[in-house]
Amino acid sequence: MDPANPDLLGIIETIEKYFRDNNIDLDRIEFILTSGIGANEMYSHQLALALNNYFALKGKTVRWIVVNNPAHLDPAKIPPEATDENTIIFEMSRSGSTKETVDLFKATKGRFTKRIVAANTGDLKKSAQELKNAKILIIDNIPGHIGGRQMNRNTLMVFAPLFIALS
Repeated sequence: MDPANPDLLGIIETIEKYFRDNNIDLDRIEFILTSGIGANEMYSHQLALALNNYFALKGKTVRWIVVNNPAHLDPAKIPPEATDENTIIFEMSRSGSTKETVDLFKATKGRFTKRIVAANTGDLKKSAQELKNAKILIIDNIPGHIGGRQMNRNTLMVFAPLFIALS
């Protein structure tokens, strides 16, 4: 991938390399956590529902959980059986300052070390860079034509769950 001119395929290849280089066994991943922003995040909720049904049909135990309002995190939303060994976090905020995404990072940074953080700048990127003893992929070259969480085309939000679904 040309860092000066990233594209979606290049970013997918980067995610694949992250899993490979960190010896992350995708067969052991049971939970994928992403941040939501309430009712406006319906695309991710609907896609998570569809992918969770796909996982079940394929006999996989993976669940994609979209966490809303992490500042007031409902403990039931992230099941107690979600451990560092079987969970990956995917956080996207191109600006790095989306409150719900930064809150999810803060609420889970002590519990989960496998993370894909897509943030060009801001608190999210800085916090990810400072997190010690973690397996973090920081994607910080998101071009303007790739949409954020709200976009249902050309978005990074679904790449980690889809990659695991198709593995």
